[in-house]
Amino acid sequence: MSYAAATLDTTCELCGRSAETRQVGFTRNIGAVVLNFSKTVHGNMCRFCVERYFWRYTLVSLLFGWWGVTSFFVTLVWVPINVVCYLRCRGLGAPPDDAGSLADRRRRGLGAMGCAAFLGMAAIGVAAGAWRLGAPAADGNTTGGVILLALSALFALPALLVFGAGVIAYARGRSRT
Repeated sequence: MSYAAATLDTTCELCGRSAETRQVGFTRNIGAVVLNFSKTVHGNMCRFCVERYFWRYTLVSLLFGWWGVTSFFVTLVWVPINVVCYLRCRGLGAPPDDAGSLADRRRRGLGAMGCAAFLGMAAIGVAAGAWRLGAPAADGNTTGGVILLALSALFALPALLVFGAGVIAYARGRSRT
């Protein structure tokens, strides 16, 4: 259940900080071949928790939500709902800093860079397969290599974008502490 509604409560139900909160919910989906595993977090959340759970749940869904028959369609529903919910909460004021938020801010962006490394390795693997298949066969057919090369670009572009976002988030998090 993903939603975002204004609330008058000023205590975050997840971290206990005194800050402006909103009633928010995010859903994570992990796909298996014929099963899917969903988990939802919801409650009155401060901006710190909204950002934490949005990125955790949405990135997990984006990476692991597509790997099942029903899970593919479930992910197509939950990821946009999580994004809309997150965008509705962007106006929340920042909670006061404490030791936990400062430590989290220093680590911000490392997960995105790790995901980018995974996608980059997949792109390299697919490109290596494209290079191997790209050698002309006896009949001169190189179609398999061209298709795999295009597929490697589908991994490489998101890897570069996610890595860039991770580096920017990491630099911003380090500069504010």
